[in-house]
Amino acid sequence: MGFLSLLFLAYTSAARQPQTTHIQFELQMPSHLRQLESVFISGDHPSLGSWDPSKIKMRPSGKGLWTYVAEVPAGIPIQFKFTLGDWRRIEVTNQNKNIPNRQVRCSQDCIFSIQAENFRLDPFHPQPRTTQGNIEYYHEVYSAEFDNRRSIAIYLPPGYSSSSTRYPVIYAMDGQNLFDEATSVHGQEWKLDEAMENLFRSHKIQPAIVVAIYSTTKRNEEYLMNPKFGNFIARQIKAEIDRRYRTHAGPESTFLLGSSFGGVFAFYAAWTAPSVFSRFAALSTAYWWNNGAIERMIKSSPSQKKPMRIWMDMGDKEPGEFSTGPAQLERAYQTLLSVQQPKESIHKVVIPGGTHDEISWSLRIYPALQFLLGNIKK
Repeated sequence: MGFLSLLFLAYTSAARQPQTTHIQFELQMPSHLRQLESVFISGDHPSLGSWDPSKIKMRPSGKGLWTYVAEVPAGIPIQFKFTLGDWRRIEVTNQNKNIPNRQVRCSQDCIFSIQAENFRLDPFHPQPRTTQGNIEYYHEVYSAEFDNRRSIAIYLPPGYSSSSTRYPVIYAMDGQNLFDEATSVHGQEWKLDEAMENLFRSHKIQPAIVVAIYSTTKRNEEYLMNPKFGNFIARQIKAEIDRRYRTHAGPESTFLLGSSFGGVFAFYAAWTAPSVFSRFAALSTAYWWNNGAIERMIKSSPSQKKPMRIWMDMGDKEPGEFSTGPAQLERAYQTLLSVQQPKESIHKVVIPGGTHDEISWSLRIYPALQFLLGNIKK
């Protein structure tokens, strides 16, 4: 074969080689997923990880936008998906339905933009529908103490982004039930965001941050006087909140809020860690639990004033084991007084018609918030 023939073969072979192009993938997250720390793209080409769900990490570009540039064959269809690191946590519709493989084909450099509706998390978190104000979300927050993950929602007060002010912080239990019917276990919410907005605008409270910590399948284990859960909040969550947000980090501006078993935890954590928390609101608290464990905890404390304010309430129509709640509330109150906790530091109230549910708590939260956020020293 002559030189010209070899040259021709080389030319035609090169001409058959597919040219490449660059595709810039842009994924815009919905507002409730903008605090995710990592997002991945996976597809049917090596530059997209060859369907490895955790190989190709996208780059955050601010305000929930994630980008990645892949070099792929020009004019060839490329299939891909978005994940949060494994195939269990993939992009889905807001109805929690799988999205078929996405496909793109570019003959020259191009940008392919996608607006995501949602991602499958455990538990699934529908896009917020009833929230008010500025709420940020963190998902898949890991607890080494319990080897599980949970979501956390952060309510920021009006004017937060345009000011340099520092704010007190309320750490609230059962966070999935506080702001949004779409995430609430029973489809009812506390409307805590509405309460914060309304009370602030009517000048009845000073502005504050609320850290709503979702409960998990280990709720009882975590909430019922477990020091590990107290450490998780005080050492991990609070430390991160103080780092990321403008807070007043001292105990005089750090509070707890909970109901039912969450009220048990709020009482326990504040009582045993007054150097971290100075106020708490315990609604419809399970004073009956473990044969009066809260009363025994109080009695075992030295008889001296604790530097805190205590909100304790109970409805007079609560069901089951909570039906004797008003009497149990009174015993806990008298036990507090017996260890020299000043009467003026405690607000005890029985709510006429009060029941054991989010609707009742949504009404009772207004005076409780005014109690927590009144007369705070800066």
